[in-house]
Amino acid sequence: MKNGTEILKKLKGVDGALLFAEANTFYVAEYESSNAYIILTKNKTYYLTDDRYFEEASIALGEKFDVQRIAAEGVFKQITEILHDENVKVLGFEDVSTRYRDYVSMTENVKGVTFKGIEEDLLKARAVKSDKEVELIKKAASINDLAIVDLWKVIKEGMTEKEVKDEMEYRLHTFGGDGLAFDTIVAFDKNTSKPHAHAGDQKLKCGMPITVDFGCKYKGYCSDITRTFFFGKPSERMEGIYKSVLHSNMAGIEFAKPGVTGADVDKVCREYFGDMAKYFLHGTGHGVGIDIHEDPFINKRGVEPLQKNMIITVEPGLYIPDVGGVRVEDLLVITDSGNEVLSKSDKNLIIL
Repeated sequence: MKNGTEILKKLKGVDGALLFAEANTFYVAEYESSNAYIILTKNKTYYLTDDRYFEEASIALGEKFDVQRIAAEGVFKQITEILHDENVKVLGFEDVSTRYRDYVSMTENVKGVTFKGIEEDLLKARAVKSDKEVELIKKAASINDLAIVDLWKVIKEGMTEKEVKDEMEYRLHTFGGDGLAFDTIVAFDKNTSKPHAHAGDQKLKCGMPITVDFGCKYKGYCSDITRTFFFGKPSERMEGIYKSVLHSNMAGIEFAKPGVTGADVDKVCREYFGDMAKYFLHGTGHGVGIDIHEDPFINKRGVEPLQKNMIITVEPGLYIPDVGGVRVEDLLVITDSGNEVLSKSDKNLIIL
C-alpha cells in the first residue's frame, strides 16, 4: 500500500482529499472494494467501507490506514467530522470521474470545506509507476505472451471469431490472469479493417488475416497487446500492409524514451505511413496501469514528456475498408535512457 501523506503532497492547492473512484482507491490502498472512501490528510489516511469489506480491509490495511465502518447516519456526515478533526479547509475531489449526482450530494452534505478538483494531478502521479507496479504489469504481459503462443497451436479452419475469442480468454485465465483487462477483440478477414470489431460468427478460411487484441489483469494491473497473423499465405497486398505496420511499430518503440512526448511518438509512427496514414484511424497508444487506458496518451494531444517507469503501448495500424487491416501492439516501460518491451511474443509475419 502507498503512503497517503506522500500522495497528498502531489495534489496542488489542497490540505486534504476525498477519493471514491474504484481505480483511485485501489491505487492508494492496493485493496479492491466496490464501496470505499479514502480521505487523505496531512496526519493520516482514512479508509471507510461497508460491512462486506470491513473485516478484511481492517486486516489488510490496519497498520497504515484508519479503517472505519461507514456510519449508519451517512458517509458524508462521517467525512465532515473527520475533516473537521483534521482541520482540512480545502478538499481535493475527483473532478474527472465523479458523476454529477455524486458531486451534488458531496458538495451539499460535506460541510466546512472548499472543494478543488485534483484528479488531473492524481492521474499524473498514477502514470509514473513504482517498481512494484512495473513488476506486476510485467507479469501480466508475460501471461499474454504465453496465451497467444498457445492459441496459435489450436487455431484451425472453420473456427469462428467467437470461438477464437473464447479460446484466448480461457488461456488468459489458465496461465495466471485474475481477469480480463478489457473485452477481447478478434476479427478475421475484412473485419480486420474495423479497429474495435466485435467477434461474430465469421468462419476462418485459408489466406485470412486474424487480429487479436487482448489483455489480462494481474493483482489489479492491466496488460495490453495486439497480434495480427495469417491463416495460410496472405495476399501480397496484406503482406505489404503487415510489413509497413510492423516497421511503424518498431520505429515508435525505438523513439520512445524519457523527455519525448506522446505526440512525438505518434508523429514518428504516423509519418512512416506517408500517404497511407489516412488509414491509421486512432492514436498510437496510451498508458496502461490499473485502468487499461490512462495517462500518458500517445497521440497528437499527448504533450506531457515521457518519464522513467511510465508504461505505454505502441500500436499503429492500417485499416482499409473491404480489404482488411493490421495492428501490431506492444507494451513497454520507459527506462532511464530508452525503454524495455514487455510483450515478448513473436511479431514477425506469422503464418499458421
